[in-house]
Parts: sequence; structure tokens; C-alpha cells
Amino acid sequence: MLKKGDIVYAEKIRNKEGKAVDKSENNFPDTDDYITSLHSAICTGEKDKEVWHATAVEGSSCSWSLGKFTHYYRPVAAKRIA
Repeated sequence: MLKKGDIVYAEKIRNKEGKAVDKSENNFPDTDDYITSLHSAICTGEKDKEVWHATAVEGSSCSWSLGKFTHYYRPVAAKRIA
């Protein structure tokens, strides 16, 4: 369960037009390139605005519901800071 302040790392699965893209680890020459390609976001803990991040889909930083976030990104890891 995500908590306020958790950092989420995710693979992009759709472009800003909503078309599927494959940014999985197999499409990068090495693990370092894959890791640096991951999208990062912060969990806000607010209902219907659970994720704060910057994205080309909006052209700026924004708050999204978890449902909208997972439409464009596939979370692969989360980090809890204290």
C-alpha cells in the first residue's frame, strides 16, 4: 500500500496520444539505461490526486489519480522515505 511521500518508479506504456509503447527493460542496451528511463512520481496520499509528477501528456507537473497514472505508466518499484 502506497503512503504519502512514497516515490514510485514506472515504465511508460503509452505515449501522450494514448498509443501503446514498449519501454520494458528488454528494449534497452543495458540495465543502467533502463533504470534511468524510468518515470518517477510522488504519492500525495490525496483521494483522486494520488500521484504528483511531471509528464509530457500534460506538458507540466500535475496531480493524477492512480487510475490515470497506471493508464500511461506501469509501476515497477516504490521507495518509502523514512
